[in-house]
Amino acid sequence: MPLVLLEAMVSGLAVVTTESSGMTDLVEDGHDGLLTIPGDADSLTIAISTLCGNSQLRHKLGCATQEKMKRFTWKLSAARYEAVFLRAMGVKPIPTVSEPQEPNIDGAPYPGKAVLN
Repeated sequence: MPLVLLEAMVSGLAVVTTESSGMTDLVEDGHDGLLTIPGDADSLTIAISTLCGNSQLRHKLGCATQEKMKRFTWKLSAARYEAVFLRAMGVKPIPTVSEPQEPNIDGAPYPGKAVLN
């Protein structure tokens, strides 16, 4: 995933990208960006021209991208990576305070900690 695409979305900019390399997993055509056909210069030209000529569409797409990116904070990303690494090590992650609590080995919840399976 190109970092520049993620940075643009966090900044609330309308984005244009191709229907390739996982872009369709992040950008929904017409909702939070415009998708173009890879290698099709006409498709890219139309998408860029559409955004240049329509400030309301730019605003709508930009607001939607910024809203979508709220679920990709550094804190949440770090927590997701930590959970993956802990599972790989055979350690069961305990959910954070905002998630349902599970007791640790002693029976008491410890948010943000991990316990052995």
